[in-house]
Amino acid sequence: MGKKRKTNPNKIPMTTQERIGFERSRAIKLVYCIVLYVLLDKMGMSAEEVNKIYEHCLDVSDSIAKGYLNVKDIRNVLEAERNITFEWGSEK
Repeated sequence: MGKKRKTNPNKIPMTTQERIGFERSRAIKLVYCIVLYVLLDKMGMSAEEVNKIYEHCLDVSDSIAKGYLNVKDIRNVLEAERNITFEWGSEK
């Protein structure tokens, strides 16, 4: 019998759930990049201001992940109190 080779941890296939989590994380990072770019380039904010906003976004994301907040509540506050509406595909 030959020796059993060790599995390279970088080659272990992801489960479907792990893949979904990875793709969600990539999508969130993409949205952050777009928003931060617009704030810097189009709105004229300083890097310091944008970094503070990014830190607050990470805090809110963490609160959502921990179940303290949810996106529906945030959306309702934005729409009711700030008159900011979003298109959510088939959902409104």
